[in-house]
Order: sequence, then C-alpha cells, then structure tokens
Amino acid sequence: MEDIRIIKTKNRIQQAFIEMLQTKAFDRINVTELCQKAQISRITFYAHYHDKYDLLKQIEEELLKQASQSFESLQAQNNEQQDARQTYQNMLDCILSLFTMHGDFLQQISQRRNPELFYSFYQRILDRVISCIETEQSKLKPKVNSRRFSAFICNGLWAYIVECYHDQEKLEQIRIEAHTLLDGILHSEIMNQSEEVKS
Repeated sequence: MEDIRIIKTKNRIQQAFIEMLQTKAFDRINVTELCQKAQISRITFYAHYHDKYDLLKQIEEELLKQASQSFESLQAQNNEQQDARQTYQNMLDCILSLFTMHGDFLQQISQRRNPELFYSFYQRILDRVISCIETEQSKLKPKVNSRRFSAFICNGLWAYIVECYHDQEKLEQIRIEAHTLLDGILHSEIMNQSEEVKS
C-alpha cells in the first residue's frame, strides 16, 4: 500500500490536472504549468509520473479498475443467472457511476474538446465492452459485427451522458432515459436472441 503522503501528493497532481482540463485542452497542458497549479516541484511530479501521458494513463487505469469492481459487484447482486440484457444494463450502470464520482474529468473526454483523451479512454472502455459482449454472444448476439456494435453502443451512450451533464440534467433522469434507450436496442430486431432469452 502506498504511503499516505504519496497518495495525497498524487491526488493533488490529479486534481490540478482535472481543473486545468476544464479550461485548456490536453495537448496544451505542460508539466511546468501543472506543477505550478498543484504547488509542487517538477522533481516531485517526475517521482510519480514519467510525463503527462503517464499521468493520464494512471487516472484511466484507476477509473477502469473502479468500473470493473462495480460491474462484478452488480453481477453478483442482481444477475446470478447471467442474463444477457441485465449484463448490458449493469455495464451502463457502471459508466453512470463513474460519471457520478468523476464527472469533472469525464466531461472533458470528447472528440471535439480533447480527442487524445477520448480515443485513449474510449478504446479501453470499448475493449472491456467487447470482451463482455463476446462472452454473452451465445445468448444475445448482434446481427452486425460485434466490435462495430460495441462502438455504436459505447459512442452513443457516452455522447448521450456527456450531453445530459452539459445540460445539468439530474442523475436519476439520465439513468432512466439511458436505460430506456439501451433496453430498446436490446429488444430490437438488430439482436439475434436465443429461445432461452426470448422466453
């Protein structure tokens, strides 16, 4: 386990980074300005990160770790039978939970505002979703290429949630509407369903 002082220092650096992202694109942020914002020395920064890309990677990895733990917990709580549709809905809840806890950071991840952040984090999310979908394909299989279907779902839901946050929509309303959208897709003709799922 990391020393409490190291944890506090890394939290300061990450918080300063997130605050800077709200006014400046990722490609315009440099380590010197970040250190000034966090009120630390460059030596301290490089003691924890190789560069700003390593900082971003560590933040992403921590968020994905939280999402994976949340997903596993939800599956154990409400999906012991491994229902395919519930698996998709649990993935959506994990994404919504991430936005609840880390909205300041995640709202900055868009193709328009920060394409580097978007493609980096989005690719990691997409790989996780594809893995999950391939596991469930025997029960609920899209009629189109799985990776493309996953990209459609991830891109669409991500953009929807970001827009809702931009409009300051209440979380519960976002949750209800996002689940309705996803459920509509899962019940549509785009999905091949086994007899077990249909019943």
